[in-house]
Amino acid sequence: MGSVGNQNPWATYDTYKDCSQQICSIYCPQWCYIIFPPPPPFNLGDDDSGTDFSPLIIAVIGILASAFILVSYYTIISKYCRRGGHGDNSLELGENHDQITNEAWQGSAAGLDESLIKSITVCKYKKETPPSTVVSALEYQHRINDAVLVVQDLQGNVPEETVKAPLPPHTNTPSKRWGSGPRKPFIRSHARLAKDPQPEIEGVTGSESNPISNSDLNSSVIFYGDNAAYVDPDPGHSIQAIYEQVFGVEWTEAALSENALTPKMNGFAQNAERIQTGMGETVMNGFKPEAVPVYKELAMNFAICDRWFASVPASTQPNRLYVHSATSHGATSNDTKLLVEGNLRKLKYLKHFHQFDLHFKKHCEEGKLPNYVVVEQRFFDLLSIPANDDHPSHDVSEGQKFVKEVYEALRASPQWNEMLFIIIYDEHGGFYDHVPTPVTGVPSPDDIVGPAPYFFKFDRLGVRIPALLISPWIEPGTVLHGPSGPEPTSQYEHSSIAATVKKLFNLKEFLTKRDAWAGTFEGVLTRSSPRTDCPVALTEPVKLREADAKEEAKLSEFQEELVQMAAALNGDHKKDIYPQKLVEGMTVLQAVKYVEDGFKKFCEECEKARESGADESEIIVLAKSSTSTTPKSFIHKLFSCLVCDN
Repeated sequence: MGSVGNQNPWATYDTYKDCSQQICSIYCPQWCYIIFPPPPPFNLGDDDSGTDFSPLIIAVIGILASAFILVSYYTIISKYCRRGGHGDNSLELGENHDQITNEAWQGSAAGLDESLIKSITVCKYKKETPPSTVVSALEYQHRINDAVLVVQDLQGNVPEETVKAPLPPHTNTPSKRWGSGPRKPFIRSHARLAKDPQPEIEGVTGSESNPISNSDLNSSVIFYGDNAAYVDPDPGHSIQAIYEQVFGVEWTEAALSENALTPKMNGFAQNAERIQTGMGETVMNGFKPEAVPVYKELAMNFAICDRWFASVPASTQPNRLYVHSATSHGATSNDTKLLVEGNLRKLKYLKHFHQFDLHFKKHCEEGKLPNYVVVEQRFFDLLSIPANDDHPSHDVSEGQKFVKEVYEALRASPQWNEMLFIIIYDEHGGFYDHVPTPVTGVPSPDDIVGPAPYFFKFDRLGVRIPALLISPWIEPGTVLHGPSGPEPTSQYEHSSIAATVKKLFNLKEFLTKRDAWAGTFEGVLTRSSPRTDCPVALTEPVKLREADAKEEAKLSEFQEELVQMAAALNGDHKKDIYPQKLVEGMTVLQAVKYVEDGFKKFCEECEKARESGADESEIIVLAKSSTSTTPKSFIHKLFSCLVCDN
C-alpha cells in the first residue's frame, strides 16, 4: 500500500511544460521538440588537420541523421511521455486523447475526516464486506441500498490510544426493554416499525390517517393498514415531496417560512396521489410481522430504536453522505456532477474492494473483518440474480434473505462477541410515518446553504426511519428512545454513526457541527458479559412478489446514478452523451453489463498503473473523447508543434 518515497516511478515520463497540450502520450495530437543548448567546443589541441569530406556527402549524412533523430525522438516521446504536473496528481489513462480536458480531480469537502481514515481500516464488499470489534452498522440506501458495517477492534488493530480490553457495558444512554413474554411488533412498509402492543414503542395503532387533499374539507381519508406486499412505482422522496408530506402543503417559494409551519405528517397520501392516482393507498400501508420475519426476529432478540431520523429531508445521496461525513456539503438532491468528482479512485483504495460472495463469509470465518465495512447490495433485478435492495418494485423477501445472510455470517464469526451490528435506512422513501420530524434545534453541519430554488439551511431532519441494533452485549427486546445528549435537542440520525465511532475510537475531532450534536448509541450495550443465547440462524423469508424480474424495464433514478458513476470509471463521463443520453432507453439488463464492464476496466487500469510503479495516492482517470477525429499525419503533428507559442 505504501508509496515509492522519493523515487519517481515516472521519471522517464517527463513533462513538457512548453507544449500547448500540457500532456504527452501516445495519442498526443501534436509533435513536440526540445531545443538543447549547444555542446561545449571540442578541445583538439594544436592539431587542426583532419580528413576532408565533400560538402555533398556532409549534406546527405546530415539529412539522414536528422531524419533518424526525428523519427527516433517521435517514437520515444510517443511511447514514454505522460501527463505532467501543475499540481495535478492524477493519471490519465485510456484511448482517443484527441480532445483532452485538464481536469483537477479534487475531493469535495464532503468526505471522511482524515483522522478517521487513518485510524479506521475500511473495506467495501460488493454484493453481485469487520477485524475484532464494537460497532457495526448496516445502512440501507433506498430502503436497503448501502449496507454499512462498522466494527471496532478492542483486541488489537485499533489506534494506540484506544483501550484494548473486552467490550465494557455502557449505561450513559437510557434504554428500555420489552417484557420477557412474546411480542408482536408490527413492521411497517419497507421494514418501518409499526405498532407493538408494548406501549414503549412509538409505533402505529391503525387509527392514523391522511386526507387525499388537505385543501378540501370534504376530502376522503386513507387509514393506515397492513396490506403491503411490494411497491411499484416508487413514491416521491425528493426535498419538495417530503416538504409536502411533512407539512401537508405543496412546496412553493412562498413556503420558505418553514418555522411558521407545524410538522403535521398529513401530506403523504396527498403527495402520492399527485404522482399517481391510487398511490395514496400504497404509502399508507405497511407489512405484517410475518411478511418480514427476519426483522421481527432481530427486533425480538436485540434492540430497536424508535426515534432515528434521516439527516436530511431529501433523497438518497445526501443522506448517504451524512452516514460517513456528517454533512452533504450543501447537496439536497442526487447531483450527477458530484458523482464524478472526488478522490475515491486513488490506487490505495482499490485493495479495499471485495466481492461479497467470494470474500465476506471467508473473512467472517477467519476473523479478519476490518473495522469499518460497507456492504453493497444488488441494485439491479435480474431473472437469475434478483435484486435485494428493497427498492420498489423489488421483492422485499430478497432483502430479508440478504440481512439473514449477513447476520448469520457475523454470528458464526469468532469476532461475534466484539460486534454491534446496526440496520438502518437512508430515508423513508415516501412512505407514511406519524412521528413529527424535528424542525427546531438542529444545527447546520457547516453553515452551507443548499442550491436554488430551495435554499435549504440543513436545520431540520428528515422523516423517521427504522433502526435495529444487534449485539451479544444487548438485552433481548431492548427499546432505544431518543438520546440523553449531548445537547437538549440532540436526536439519533445518520451522523450518530460518525459520532459513536469517534467516541469508541477516541478520535480527536468531530467531522462537523452535526455529529458533535447527534446522539451516540453506545449506551445500548448494557450487559457486563456477552450473551450466549443469540440465535444462530434466522427464519427463512417467504417470497412476496409473484411477478418475475423485469430485465427490460427502464432504470430507476438510483440505477441511473449507478450507471453514471460507472461512466466516471470507464471514461464515458467525457462524452457528449453524459449524463442523461447515456441512460436514455437503457434497460436493467443493459445497465448491469455496463456497470460491471466499467468497474472491471477501471480495476484493470488501476492494476496496470500499480505494476508500472504509480504512487498509491494517484487518482486514476480514464479519458475518452466525445468525438472521433482523423489521425493526424507526422508532418501535421510536426508543424502543429512548431507554431505553438506556449
